[in-house]
Amino acid sequence: MKPSEYCKRIGLASLEELSEISELSRHTLIRWWKEKPNRFKCVAHGSMAIKNQHKEAGIISVCNCLQEIKKSINEITKPKKGNMELLDRYFGIQQELYKHFGYKEDWVVIPLKSFTCYYWSLTGVGHGDEVKYAESIENVFDGTMEDGYSASIYTQCHLPKWVYPSEKYTMVCIDTHTDGNKFLAVFDNSKMVSEDSSPEWSEDSK
Repeated sequence: MKPSEYCKRIGLASLEELSEISELSRHTLIRWWKEKPNRFKCVAHGSMAIKNQHKEAGIISVCNCLQEIKKSINEITKPKKGNMELLDRYFGIQQELYKHFGYKEDWVVIPLKSFTCYYWSLTGVGHGDEVKYAESIENVFDGTMEDGYSASIYTQCHLPKWVYPSEKYTMVCIDTHTDGNKFLAVFDNSKMVSEDSSPEWSEDSK
């Protein structure tokens, strides 16, 4: 049976009349007929009651219909166990890391990445400075083709600073200049090395 035939069966002139009374589009009504037939029938009977000016019955039918729609919407929008909880945990941990380093995201979203496997060194904490890093300590300053990297300090203009030290780890805004990759790179302080002396940390450094 087609939705238009059902409309005629209960006393409506056509699917168009149902659309006019219910203020729902033909497309929506047809989709409900296929996917949510009970919802369609609820709307149809409510509209029929309104057409016949059976106001009390019409109001009851429409209210029942609205309750069913609300229930369906709640089911659709209800957070799913599994993926959504995983995302909540992910972003929760991200915020904990931000808090740990005293970092506040502003304007640009920079992805976090662990560089804790590398030995590393900073030339400074502002414009024109860079971080050098390598898996082997001897390659930090004299890298090889296989090991030894460098990235400039990403001096993102909306941030008050770009190096965020903590007791055991330091987070550095870096620009790798490779495929547009920029990171909040987390380094292990126990692996920090320097040719001369470590750069001075400054809360106001830029």
